Amino acid sequence: MENPGWTYSPMRGAQLAAYPTVTFIEGKAAAAEGKIDDFHVSVSGHGTIAARRLLLASGIEDRLPDIQGLAERWGKTVLHCPYCHGYEIGGGPIGVLATHPMSAHQATVVADWGDVTPVHQRDAGTG
Repeated sequence: MENPGWTYSPMRGAQLAAYPTVTFIEGKAAAAEGKIDDFHVSVSGHGTIAARRLLLASGIEDRLPDIQGLAERWGKTVLHCPYCHGYEIGGGPIGVLATHPMSAHQATVVADWGDVTPVHQRDAGTG
């Protein structure tokens, strides 16, 4: 898997360049402690770094069902949360992949956001 730090470095640099208090440090955090406005992080090769805030970004791996084309569309036209991506999907056709007992409820929630709301069901043993 590609290092997320390298993957997002152009984006993070462009978005955060306007903030003079943001600093990126490459290294492995060995320990962190503190409280609001007084954090201390031990970073390999950099000693102990003091900061007012501490952001922990451990990463995440999406485990998608084995459906042809799903992975290529993930984050573009296949989205995990209508509340997070309502603007992107608003007004267009919406499908709900029924993988949970609450999927039918989710279909009713997003019905007002798009023209069509098909509910797709998939048996556990099919591909």
